[in-house]
Amino acid sequence: MTTRPSPPRNALPACGVVGATLLALIALGHDGRRIAQLAVLAAPMVLWLAWPLRSTQTRRLRTLLVWLWAIGFALDGAVRAYLLDTYQAAPDSAMVLGAAANTNAREGTEYLWMHWRSEAGQRPFRADWTAWVLADLLHIRWNGQIPTRNVLSDAYRWQAPEMPVAIESFSR
Repeated sequence: MTTRPSPPRNALPACGVVGATLLALIALGHDGRRIAQLAVLAAPMVLWLAWPLRSTQTRRLRTLLVWLWAIGFALDGAVRAYLLDTYQAAPDSAMVLGAAANTNAREGTEYLWMHWRSEAGQRPFRADWTAWVLADLLHIRWNGQIPTRNVLSDAYRWQAPEMPVAIESFSR
């Protein structure tokens, strides 16, 4: 069974959204010329989203690989921003490297256990969004789900999010 490639009108907004998100996350932890360098490094995977693919399995694999690529940049930007904000130190500074070298797994776990609540409240990470992405990746369905809003569905068509839902999500 072959399927038709995704129309480009659906791929270009996805490229734009992923690219803008990556640029914002890169800017969190870097400055100046380094932002442009990392944006160029991230561009090939983002532009891969615009390439039409026939196979559903290949599109799902591409989605997963681009997601992993974007998460790598997101984690890098978030960790760098955290270190700069909390300790005013770059990740490759002597203080950070020395602290990492002299910390064992138990101490790291204790630190995360003590500070996760305050950090989760300050960072732009939402557990509900993560749950939705994981549900899509694992093909978990629920009542009221609209196939055209599921990124991994064959019927997916990009649409701008409805603002009342987005604002309500942030209010909690």
